[in-house]
Amino acid sequence: MQQLSPYFVQTWFVASGHVAATFTEMDIVGSDAIIEDFRQELAARIPWDPWENFAAKVGRDALSEFDSSIEPDKFIVSGLITSDEVFVRFSPTPYGPYPYPQEMRHGIWSITKSAAGLVATLRLAQKYGDQIFDLRIRDLLEFTAEHDGWDEVTIGHLVSMATGIGAGSENIDPNHISDGYIIADQDAYDAWYLAPGLEEKLQYVFRQSNHPWGPGEHVRYRDRDIFLLAAALSSLLKQKEGDDANLWTMLVDEVYTPIGIRHMPANFTKEPGGDAGIPLLAWGLYMTIDDIVKLSRLIQNNGEHNGQQILSSAKLAEARYLTDVRGLPTGASNIFGDKSYHMTFWHEPYTTPAGSHYWVPEMHGWGGNVIAIMPNGTTGFRIGNGGYAEFEQMISVSDKFMSFDRERME
Repeated sequence: MQQLSPYFVQTWFVASGHVAATFTEMDIVGSDAIIEDFRQELAARIPWDPWENFAAKVGRDALSEFDSSIEPDKFIVSGLITSDEVFVRFSPTPYGPYPYPQEMRHGIWSITKSAAGLVATLRLAQKYGDQIFDLRIRDLLEFTAEHDGWDEVTIGHLVSMATGIGAGSENIDPNHISDGYIIADQDAYDAWYLAPGLEEKLQYVFRQSNHPWGPGEHVRYRDRDIFLLAAALSSLLKQKEGDDANLWTMLVDEVYTPIGIRHMPANFTKEPGGDAGIPLLAWGLYMTIDDIVKLSRLIQNNGEHNGQQILSSAKLAEARYLTDVRGLPTGASNIFGDKSYHMTFWHEPYTTPAGSHYWVPEMHGWGGNVIAIMPNGTTGFRIGNGGYAEFEQMISVSDKFMSFDRERME
């Protein structure tokens, strides 16, 4: 595990330790199959190209801007993914180069909302139809809220964090996506955050008040909306496949494993008696670069892998702004225009030197983590420990590497 961006732990520190280990030889049933499976796993890893090769293609001066939005001491790893190449740049640890970079897992924080939350929703949409986005949450879960603000909230509202529920002001002229996030109700947020089980967490969610505008009108960033999405999807899956159906097992068996992701550690609720919890989906994935590459390519291929449609192509196209549907304004902008948010993606406006306008869907995570799904088929990514910029320069670098306008001109 690499350096992580803290939440409760406010002091940055370095820790190390040693644990005594012994080895005892023993016979393991099925050991040959286990060894062969591991060999296949290693063989399926996607090779990396040196960052210097990327610099040779776009020019070192242009590449110097790729990570300009993060302080150098908080940068860990970044790269650009194409259909057949992966360029990776690693930062050394405070004690030198990390010897096993392919094994390193990264706490991606809220990128989980897309890499697990959206992906799980799109998988269920592929299985049961895109109409699941219109299902009311009240028809999937038992509610204890003392107001009617949840009555018309749907799965689609949850995945876009446009529920009309939560703390924060009623100022919507303009609306700011971060209005009400964490610090507006810090004690209530922390109580929910620390509650171990599903039912306890749900009770804290339902204690929140509602805004006067209702669902679908304005986006307010809320981890609790995506957690509620996890609970709703889990309930939907059980309705369709029986009480033993497990949301995480479905996600692993039907999405991650088919695209070559063998292991995906995640955070779950802790249930009484050791019962299986549900994945939080708001945060909690720990991905390797190999995982990021394989999931990014699935998204770039609009949910198809090796001829199999794993995710709903129509809803994924909507999430990427490949249809006429657009999300809600975030209240932020860059030099190219106003930003928006839709289905866990932050949409970054960008205008090419030729004057063509694009939206670049991005996944964001605390600490400056970003995965940017470029319109030219490449994907930029960075893992770090702090900082966001008004505009991600990796977008313009990708455009220089492979023109965004090329496909339009063809």
